[in-house]
Amino acid sequence: MDASQILSARGRKPLRPASAVRAAAAKRGKHAGNICYVYGEKTQSNWTLVSDLELANFLDLESDSSVKTYNLNTDRVIAQLGSEGYQGSKPDALVTYFSGMEEMREVKYQKDIDTDLRAQHQAEVQREAARKCGFQWRHYTEADAKANYCRIMNWLRIGGALREAKSHHTEPLEKTICAWLKDRPHVDLAQLNVAMGCEWRLSFVAIFRLFQRGRLDIDLSSGPLTWRTPLALRRKK
Repeated sequence: MDASQILSARGRKPLRPASAVRAAAAKRGKHAGNICYVYGEKTQSNWTLVSDLELANFLDLESDSSVKTYNLNTDRVIAQLGSEGYQGSKPDALVTYFSGMEEMREVKYQKDIDTDLRAQHQAEVQREAARKCGFQWRHYTEADAKANYCRIMNWLRIGGALREAKSHHTEPLEKTICAWLKDRPHVDLAQLNVAMGCEWRLSFVAIFRLFQRGRLDIDLSSGPLTWRTPLALRRKK
């Protein structure tokens, strides 16, 4: 949007792009809250999220090293499922795990689930349709966000660095990191950074790209990310 249009827009009226997003959310049965425009390194895609809970779900998917990939484009998810797979609640995410399991998620506040009998019935219909197509199905609620609060908050910092470096290629550095960690089971971020001898920003990005691909084990759930956070090469089972 042109800067002059933004300056002349009345503060009490949403800007046109935001209005379009809110209208699209309403068609999905969503009440748009805070609108976020985010970049997901795991999918190398930009996403538009219409609530704090959708943002939490996005951060959960990006920071969960057991998740291989996901799709937050609701229309494409429904089109991919077809009439047999989509028969009730509209899934907000289609999730694929490294284990091979596939999951549908509907992002919904718990109070809306508890007070809407129609939504409860739709969820049961969708759960059965998903099962027949080989998918797990579940709600993602604020309880999930609270349970993974530390990991989600850590990823707010990590995701910003990955977004800024999305045009940087780190494949050679990733190979070097894996080779260096091969016989070193007890290492922290500071030790790895010193060993790599490169700009910290690049090694940081390479580390968390490896983490997202399931190559490294890093505990993001026990406390804030620091130089002393341990990491290890994930052993193949």
